[in-house]
Amino acid sequence: EHHKQRLSIVRHDEVGELIDGFNRLLDVIEAREKTLRHSEERRLIATKSGRVSIWEVDVATEQLRWDENGSLLYQQPLQKLTCTMAEWERAVHPQDFRRVVQAYRDAVDGKGDYHQVFRIFWPNGELRYIESHGQAVRSANGTAERVIGTNWDVTEQKRIEAQLQASLYDKEALLKEVHH
Repeated sequence: EHHKQRLSIVRHDEVGELIDGFNRLLDVIEAREKTLRHSEERRLIATKSGRVSIWEVDVATEQLRWDENGSLLYQQPLQKLTCTMAEWERAVHPQDFRRVVQAYRDAVDGKGDYHQVFRIFWPNGELRYIESHGQAVRSANGTAERVIGTNWDVTEQKRIEAQLQASLYDKEALLKEVHH
């Protein structure tokens, strides 16, 4: 009722100013939406071409969410990857498990960012190497609310490193034999 009275006493020039102001506000909203769409397109192209997956953990609920690239990285349907941290941890190689979980807890506790290379098993049993980096997002009082990060498959790099190491070992053995 009060708004109706207010509108009835607004002068014609004030109505024009209100309409102009409203149109400017709509232009600003439209420009911001366009910027957000552009930013999302860039993120999608960058993560897809780099085969990078983005993940996020809600610290309070320990719910883990992935972007669409998580399905490729873990060879799992995206619905199955939206899970708790405990469910995700089952994919981590047992020898890497404690180190990975401790690094995550350290990031939540403010002891640094999360940076790990670890092994996972695909559903078919294949062993893969994952490099992961993340940061805690904190509330005003410093409590970690979320941890957001990226994962990518570095299995091929690890395979090449192992070949180079084996080659180096062979050359060192040959040199020792020649000097002997």
